[in-house]
Amino acid sequence: MTVGIYMRYSTDAQELKVQEEDINKYVEYTFDNDVELKKYIDEGYSGKDLNRNAMERLKTDILSNSVKIVVALKLDRLSRSIQDLLQLFTFFENQNVQVHLVKEKIDTRTPQGRLLFHIMGAFAEFERETIRERLQAGREYAKKHGTKSGKPIHRPRKILNLNECIELYRKGVSLTKLGQRYKVHPATIRSRLKEASVIK
Repeated sequence: MTVGIYMRYSTDAQELKVQEEDINKYVEYTFDNDVELKKYIDEGYSGKDLNRNAMERLKTDILSNSVKIVVALKLDRLSRSIQDLLQLFTFFENQNVQVHLVKEKIDTRTPQGRLLFHIMGAFAEFERETIRERLQAGREYAKKHGTKSGKPIHRPRKILNLNECIELYRKGVSLTKLGQRYKVHPATIRSRLKEASVIK
């Protein structure tokens, strides 16, 4: 019997070592010594979709009946999308493939394992959507408060007497001097003067 060990990491190679160590311990404890191990490693791939080389090889080997058990460290190593996870689960189930997820302690040989597989997939998608909403809220907050980076900020917009600032600038006072006067960075003065169409 062949056990397909699936691993995916985006950028940090150290993450692969952690996955290998934990999976090897699990396999040694769970399966007989006569099982054949075959690794499928997707390097530099995110979990946003299933379009990955090693994942395709794994599915091909499953269709040829050479792999009947799939082991991964965590649910999000398979995918971060609930739709893709459900698609994968249906594929595994139709091919009579067992799925073992080490960290979540999921084993789809049992009804409890199949239920947990669905539940954990829902949580993985929920977490991803929550992060996306948080980032979007940060961009909107930053845009509203005068930044262009899109990064969330928590400092109020500096208040200065813009009319006085414009008058002093037109009299020849430098941006540096104006910054010192209003206790802000010269770039802030430049930005406000650009907003007022005083400078280009």
